[in-house]
Amino acid sequence: MEGADGASEADLAELTQRILSWCRGVAGTCRRPYGIAQFDLRLDFLVDPQGGRTAMFKELLPQNLYEDAFALEMQGIATRAGTQGTLLRISASLFSWGDAADSALPKTRSYARP
Repeated sequence: MEGADGASEADLAELTQRILSWCRGVAGTCRRPYGIAQFDLRLDFLVDPQGGRTAMFKELLPQNLYEDAFALEMQGIATRAGTQGTLLRISASLFSWGDAADSALPKTRSYARP
């Protein structure tokens, strides 16, 4: 299967794995005070000439990044974006609820940032 830009299914699978690898690396550095491990992920695909496509994932857990079903869902989103035109740019942002809580919570002796 090929998109309008000629991206093969293998290319899109590789793209998905690169995005997941980035997410795993970033999520691995996030703080998780009191077990708060959730994060939100936003993917923006800039597609020429159609404009773009956005995907939002809310309250994900780190283990979701290792699930085959999640990888297939992300690949499906990339495939749909690729069939709309030529993929020009992809932007990913990750919001860590644990990092936000770590910044907002008072630092105590039982929970202090190293």
